[in-house]
Amino acid sequence: QGKEGLYAAVFAQKIEPMRTLMAEVSSSAAAPAEKLAEILHRTARYILFEEPCIKALFAECLQGNRLPDDTAELIAWRHEVIVRILNDGIKRGVFRECDVDAVAWSFFGLIAPYMLLTPVVQPEHKRGAYSADFVKRVADAAVDLLLRGIRHP
Repeated sequence: QGKEGLYAAVFAQKIEPMRTLMAEVSSSAAAPAEKLAEILHRTARYILFEEPCIKALFAECLQGNRLPDDTAELIAWRHEVIVRILNDGIKRGVFRECDVDAVAWSFFGLIAPYMLLTPVVQPEHKRGAYSADFVKRVADAAVDLLLRGIRHP
């Protein structure tokens, strides 16, 4: 399998904590807005600070136009989790009616530029980790933008 097999094996190892994080937060008793904020903050911290190699792996795989099956499955499952949280928030009257499918895809898109455009965003980091403070600023801004946009008036 060569290079693709190596990427798939590394991805499988690196993405498992994200699956655990999503399952843990989504099944908690927290309010929907708190769940979304927690997932976004912890995902940003994991990908942009704790495991910056994931950024490079995504970039490499996307250049080849193919994600490993485990990664594609995680992304689809993660989308379903966010859709469930959004629907719960709408049902509770916390979030307004919206296109939950599009919002769920946009949810992680809020941090995607920081994964894919590191050399432009902070050239000094290239493929390395952003600082913890910078990641917190990114996650805070993304959560604020998302929750102000879907919060019920």
